[in-house]
Amino acid sequence: MDPDHRTQVSPLNGDPPNPIDPPDGCRFRDRCPHAHAVCAAQAPVLAAVGENVAHSVACHMNDRLSGHPEATQENPA
Repeated sequence: MDPDHRTQVSPLNGDPPNPIDPPDGCRFRDRCPHAHAVCAAQAPVLAAVGENVAHSVACHMNDRLSGHPEATQENPA
């Protein structure tokens, strides 16, 4: 929302997920450039990112044991 750094292209492609009938797995996989098979197979768990407990994400890339090829973090459980 910085007027000095406006973009002409949306950072996300596709349509938002249907809130009444969400897709299986990760709800945002159709819009994510990092989506892989694990994203369609199972929903990611909400977990803290790094040492900052106030910041959480629900993404297979945040769980090293999820099976996502780009995963970088430790298992959230």
